[in-house]
Amino acid sequence: MKSLQSKMILVMFLFTAIIILFSAIMAILKVEEVYSKGFEEEMLNTISSFGVDLNNPITINNFNIYFAFNRHRQGSILDENFNTLFSSKKEGLNEHDLELINNYKDSPKSYELVNDHKTDMYYFIYYIKDKGSNNIKYTIMILQDKSYISMQLKSITILYLLSITVVLIITIVISKLLASNVTKPIEMIRKKAELIASGDIEEVMLEDSQRSEHEVIRLVDSFNLMIRQIQNNLSEISNEKNKLETILLHLSDGVVAFNTNGDLIHANPAAKKMLEIENETKFEQIFEKVKVDINMEKIMYLDNWTTTEQMVKIDDMIVNIFFAAFRNEQDNLGGLVAVLHDNTKQAKLDD
Repeated sequence: MKSLQSKMILVMFLFTAIIILFSAIMAILKVEEVYSKGFEEEMLNTISSFGVDLNNPITINNFNIYFAFNRHRQGSILDENFNTLFSSKKEGLNEHDLELINNYKDSPKSYELVNDHKTDMYYFIYYIKDKGSNNIKYTIMILQDKSYISMQLKSITILYLLSITVVLIITIVISKLLASNVTKPIEMIRKKAELIASGDIEEVMLEDSQRSEHEVIRLVDSFNLMIRQIQNNLSEISNEKNKLETILLHLSDGVVAFNTNGDLIHANPAAKKMLEIENETKFEQIFEKVKVDINMEKIMYLDNWTTTEQMVKIDDMIVNIFFAAFRNEQDNLGGLVAVLHDNTKQAKLDD
């Protein structure tokens, strides 16, 4: 039962963990997506407000004012040959920056947003093209440091991990309580079944806390119904047994019964007296003691379960023994019954 309880707790633990982890991953990805989209929209709106085109020359002062460069955001303006006209980066553009510009210069779009995990930067590349020739005249590259959003994502990840830990601990506790409410009645029923096997037949009683579980109540009620039925059947069997024992006890004829192994399973007082049964428990012992030669197997098997009657002399008595095989509930051979009738007086009268 511990195994069942452990499995139930494990299933609920894994189910909760998977849901929380999935939610955490989706939330983290969503935060990064929102930040990325926000940065892209901000750059497009700024360029739109800036009014960049070939008829409106780019001025460094306006460029600085509109894009608000700081230590987290840098920008550069390049000519048609990708030579730097202006850069807020002291060291200028490096090979990696120029490589990105060249990679997307043939894109049908006028801009590209690159999320570069290698440098932990966003690269917003905007190409100003001649409408007639579609040749690039200027290129604007804005570099946005992702360290801030990365820190935010780390904070969110840590928060989720703490939340997951707390929720999983709570899940384990609740799962254990729920599993206990389910498995405890089952364990009670298992133990009660063992007691029933040993002869102790009583109904299972539920605690108040367990009565809220509808399925558990139904299970226990069904088990108790079975127990009541067993009690009724045993009561009927006991009554019939008592009647039979009373009849056999006062019967003047002797009655003995043996199982298929020849073991004595019943002998009434009259039979014990006639056959002088004391400590004998076997068919052969009982009948050999009174010098009666009878083969039990022959009576049961060779006579094809028919009745057999023999007249024998036991001491000074003439006893008529009536043998009959009986069957068990499975309709198989169950054993042999012998009814002994003292026929001494009748034999004397016949003589």
